[in-house]
Amino acid sequence: MKEQLREAFRELHVEAPEEVTEGETADLTCNTTCSLTDPTFIWYKDGRPLTTKTNKNIQLHLQTVSSEDAGSYSCAGRGDQHLHSTVHSLRVRSGCSVKDLKNGLK
Repeated sequence: MKEQLREAFRELHVEAPEEVTEGETADLTCNTTCSLTDPTFIWYKDGRPLTTKTNKNIQLHLQTVSSEDAGSYSCAGRGDQHLHSTVHSLRVRSGCSVKDLKNGLK
Protein backbone atom coordinates (compact mmCIF):
# COMPACT_ATOMS: atom_id res chain seq x y z
CA MET A 1 0.00 0.00 0.00
CA LYS A 2 2.82 2.42 0.90
CA GLU A 3 4.50 1.75 -2.47
CA GLN A 4 1.20 2.46 -4.25
CA LEU A 5 1.00 5.83 -2.48
CA ARG A 6 4.58 6.65 -3.45
CA GLU A 7 3.84 5.83 -7.08
CA ALA A 8 0.73 8.02 -7.02
CA PHE A 9 2.63 10.93 -5.47
CA ARG A 10 5.27 10.65 -8.23
CA GLU A 11 2.48 11.41 -10.71
CA LEU A 12 1.33 14.62 -9.00
CA HIS A 13 0.81 17.81 -10.97
CA VAL A 14 -0.80 21.16 -10.23
CA GLU A 15 -3.70 22.41 -12.33
CA ALA A 16 -4.39 26.14 -12.08
CA PRO A 17 -4.72 29.24 -14.20
CA GLU A 18 -1.41 30.67 -15.39
CA GLU A 19 -2.51 34.20 -14.63
CA VAL A 20 -5.13 35.83 -12.40
CA THR A 21 -6.06 39.45 -11.73
CA GLU A 22 -5.63 41.03 -8.30
CA GLY A 23 -8.84 40.76 -6.29
CA GLU A 24 -10.00 37.57 -8.00
CA THR A 25 -9.94 34.10 -6.47
CA ALA A 26 -7.76 31.27 -7.72
CA ASP A 27 -8.10 27.53 -7.16
CA LEU A 28 -5.06 25.30 -7.54
CA THR A 29 -5.67 21.56 -7.69
CA CYS A 30 -3.17 18.82 -6.91
CA ASN A 31 -3.95 15.99 -9.32
CA THR A 32 -2.56 12.53 -9.87
CA THR A 33 -3.14 9.94 -12.57
CA CYS A 34 -3.54 7.28 -9.86
CA SER A 35 -6.60 6.97 -7.64
CA LEU A 36 -5.96 7.66 -3.97
CA THR A 37 -8.22 7.05 -1.00
CA ASP A 38 -8.45 10.05 1.31
CA PRO A 39 -4.95 11.53 0.78
CA THR A 40 -3.70 14.63 2.57
CA PHE A 41 -1.67 17.14 0.59
CA ILE A 42 0.84 19.78 1.58
CA TRP A 43 1.17 22.87 -0.58
CA TYR A 44 4.41 24.71 -1.32
CA LYS A 45 5.07 28.18 -2.67
CA ASP A 46 8.54 28.96 -4.00
CA GLY A 47 9.78 25.73 -2.39
CA ARG A 48 8.55 26.61 1.11
CA PRO A 49 5.65 24.79 2.77
CA LEU A 50 2.45 26.74 3.26
CA THR A 51 1.86 25.43 6.77
CA THR A 52 -1.70 26.75 6.98
CA LYS A 53 -2.57 25.24 3.62
CA THR A 54 -2.65 21.49 4.34
CA ASN A 55 -5.77 20.38 2.57
CA LYS A 56 -7.55 17.06 2.44
CA ASN A 57 -9.55 17.82 -0.68
CA ILE A 58 -6.54 18.40 -2.98
CA GLN A 59 -7.33 22.06 -3.61
CA LEU A 60 -5.63 25.27 -2.56
CA HIS A 61 -8.04 28.20 -2.59
CA LEU A 62 -6.53 31.67 -2.84
CA GLN A 63 -9.15 34.24 -1.93
CA THR A 64 -8.74 37.87 -3.00
CA VAL A 65 -5.46 37.29 -4.85
CA SER A 66 -2.74 39.94 -4.46
CA SER A 67 0.69 40.36 -6.03
CA GLU A 68 2.13 38.49 -3.02
CA ASP A 69 0.39 35.33 -4.27
CA ALA A 70 2.46 35.25 -7.46
CA GLY A 71 5.04 32.49 -7.43
CA SER A 72 5.81 28.84 -8.08
CA TYR A 73 3.40 26.36 -6.49
CA SER A 74 3.74 22.63 -5.98
CA CYS A 75 2.14 19.99 -3.80
CA ALA A 76 3.14 16.74 -2.13
CA GLY A 77 1.42 14.00 -0.21
CA ARG A 78 1.80 14.01 3.55
CA GLY A 79 4.42 11.42 4.47
CA ASP A 80 6.14 11.76 1.09
CA GLN A 81 6.98 15.45 1.11
CA HIS A 82 10.20 14.80 -0.83
CA LEU A 83 8.07 13.77 -3.84
CA HIS A 84 6.79 17.16 -4.99
CA SER A 85 4.58 17.65 -7.98
CA THR A 86 5.79 19.56 -10.98
CA VAL A 87 5.95 23.30 -10.33
CA HIS A 88 3.20 25.61 -11.58
CA SER A 89 3.96 29.31 -11.97
CA LEU A 90 1.13 31.67 -11.07
CA ARG A 91 1.29 35.24 -12.34
CA VAL A 92 -0.83 38.01 -10.83
CA ARG A 93 -1.63 41.02 -12.96
CA SER A 94 -2.59 44.38 -11.54
CA GLY A 95 -6.29 45.01 -11.11
CA CYS A 96 -6.09 48.60 -12.35
CA SER A 97 -6.53 49.55 -15.96
CA VAL A 98 -4.92 52.31 -18.04
CA LYS A 99 -8.11 54.32 -17.51
CA ASP A 100 -7.73 53.95 -13.70
CA LEU A 101 -4.12 55.16 -13.95
CA LYS A 102 -5.09 58.20 -16.04
CA ASN A 103 -7.85 59.09 -13.57
CA GLY A 104 -5.37 58.85 -10.72
CA LEU A 105 -3.10 61.40 -12.38
CA LYS A 106 -5.81 64.11 -12.52
